[in-house]
Amino acid sequence: MWWAVHDGQRLTRALDYAPLPATVVAEVEAKIRALEAGDKPALAR
Repeated sequence: MWWAVHDGQRLTRALDYAPLPATVVAEVEAKIRALEAGDKPALAR
């Protein structure tokens, strides 16, 4: 998910997709950071 929201955005125009607005990226980042696997964050920092 992280790749799609960041690095994958470079491919949006070539694939005829609209890039995500910065506000949506920020919201998705917050949701991804909140994910847990067991009692630990799912995203390694």
